[in-house]
Amino acid sequence: MAIKTIIICWEGPHDLETVGSSDLGNGLYFLSGRRRYERSDQIQYFGITTRKYRNRIKYDHQALGQIREDTLCIWLGQIEYPRRFKVDHLKLAESCLIYFWQPNVNKIGKIWLSEPVCLVSRWTKLDGSVRRRREFVYKDLPDVLWWDNEYWRTGNLKLEEDS
Repeated sequence: MAIKTIIICWEGPHDLETVGSSDLGNGLYFLSGRRRYERSDQIQYFGITTRKYRNRIKYDHQALGQIREDTLCIWLGQIEYPRRFKVDHLKLAESCLIYFWQPNVNKIGKIWLSEPVCLVSRWTKLDGSVRRRREFVYKDLPDVLWWDNEYWRTGNLKLEEDS
């Protein structure tokens, strides 16, 4: 079976207010922060939407009630490759992230990943500029997740400056 490659550009961190004013959509997202009694921020939930993010990530989102609002960070992910993608690409990327990370709030997708995938993440600030340092909760999430139905291959990409 061929390995599907998916490249995602993650933008963040957002809060509910900036998500509410965003025109982005049809992509992935993750929620990070602390649940009650947790002492450190962590990625809590991965999800997808085929609508605008502001229509999916609202106060009534099932995962938001489990994350302390004062610690909530939202990252929005847009698929860059393949340029023309289907909802199956979103589902596969979401499954890969859930299966690898095992986030606390996700209930489905933790025990099985359906097909081989190579998922590459690129990180940007809210203004779209490149993130040079991995200082947020995502720092422990590898830039490259490669699942071949038997083994994980993971790693981080190094940002090279033009000389």
